[in-house]
Amino acid sequence: MDYSSLSQERKSEIITEVENFARDMLNQYGACAQVSFKALADYFKVDAGGTAKASFAFSGGIAGSTLGPCGGLAGCVLFIGYFYGRDPENMAGEPNPKYNELCTELFEKFNKTNDGIRCRDVQVHNVGKYFDMTTDEGHEQYEALGGHAKCADVVAQACGWVADMVVRGDLVID
Repeated sequence: MDYSSLSQERKSEIITEVENFARDMLNQYGACAQVSFKALADYFKVDAGGTAKASFAFSGGIAGSTLGPCGGLAGCVLFIGYFYGRDPENMAGEPNPKYNELCTELFEKFNKTNDGIRCRDVQVHNVGKYFDMTTDEGHEQYEALGGHAKCADVVAQACGWVADMVVRGDLVID
C-alpha cells in the first residue's frame, strides 16, 4: 500500500493509531524492544518471522541491563532494517542508503527528546535516576515512580516516528 498518497488527516490518524497500539501493547506485555518491533509489524501487516522473537533480547537496554540502547529505539531500528538492511544472502552487498538516513533521523530525534539513547539515560530523563532492571527490586522501584507508563510513552513516540516515515513514503512497506 502506498501510504504517502493518503490524505494528511489519514496519515495523522495512522501515526496516532500506531502510537496507541504500541503503548497498549507495552502496558499489556512489557518488553519494549519486542513490543516496538511487533507493534509496527502487526499494524502494517508485516510477516516478520522470527525477528520479533529475537528482538526481545534488546528489551531493557539488552536483557534488562539498562546499559544498552533503549529497547523502544532498538525495536524501531530493527523494523527499519527489516526493509532496508543488508541482504543476508549477499553479505558482500551494500545496504540501502535509506537505512542510514532513516536510522539517523530516528536516532537524532530520540536522543534529543530523551537526553540520550541508552535505557538508563531514558530512565534518568523520565524519573530522575536509573534502576537495575535485572532485579525485582529495581522493577518495583521504577514502577513506583511511574516508570513503566513513561516507557510506554517513549515506545509509542518512537513507533510514531517510524509510522511517520511510512506515511511520508520514506519507509516503504513491501
